Amino acid sequence: MAGMRKRFVSSSAEEDDTTPWENLHLSDLDPATEQEHPYASLLRCHRIQDSLLSSNSNFTGYRGVLNWIIILLVLTHAHLFLENFIQHGFLIDVRKLLGHLIEDSFNWPSVNLILAANLFVLVGFYLERSLERGVLSSTHGHCLHVINLGFLLLCPAVVIACEPKISAGDYFIHFH
Repeated sequence: MAGMRKRFVSSSAEEDDTTPWENLHLSDLDPATEQEHPYASLLRCHRIQDSLLSSNSNFTGYRGVLNWIIILLVLTHAHLFLENFIQHGFLIDVRKLLGHLIEDSFNWPSVNLILAANLFVLVGFYLERSLERGVLSSTHGHCLHVINLGFLLLCPAVVIACEPKISAGDYFIHFH
């Protein structure tokens, strides 16, 4: 397929009311009777090659496609945000939220949860360094990673369930 070229086939069909495929003869399909167009090399602007998205091509620069996907994601989410804001307005009562944070500045469970999340990141980093140095085997490291991720998922749920002051419903404007 790679060596195929477009060829100019000369036909001696008379001009009549028939369609071109009705005048097609088997001798016209014979490659020996085909002649290459005299300017074929000048007229060719493409060459036969694999698609850039094919696994056979050696193309690896997908940065443009990734940028396009990111732009689409940002624009889609911005559209949804604006549409939701136009339909429902701003649903968070900022005065109530700031008043709660100012009146009880030493007990911010949300901030504590964010700081605790960084602790789990540091534990994961330490586990990776231990695996790299050979202190831990890969099976023990995998088990410790799973335990770390499990605690990362359970810690916020337990704090929210046990802490009576955390209530997301308090910060939203209620429509009666």
